[in-house]
Amino acid sequence: WNVTIELEEGNYDIFVRGVDRAGATSEYVIRNVTIDLTEPWLIITTPEKDLFYT
Repeated sequence: WNVTIELEEGNYDIFVRGVDRAGATSEYVIRNVTIDLTEPWLIITTPEKDLFYT
């Protein structure tokens, strides 16, 4: 089973539990989700002469 949720940027707590056909329920499972729409960025630098980075 799948569900799609549209969320805006921010922090969310998502509570999920299972329910079977007989009505028995599981404990809630809580997941913390952060939606961050900031674009990634990267800066590449070249080592100075005779130096190296690990």
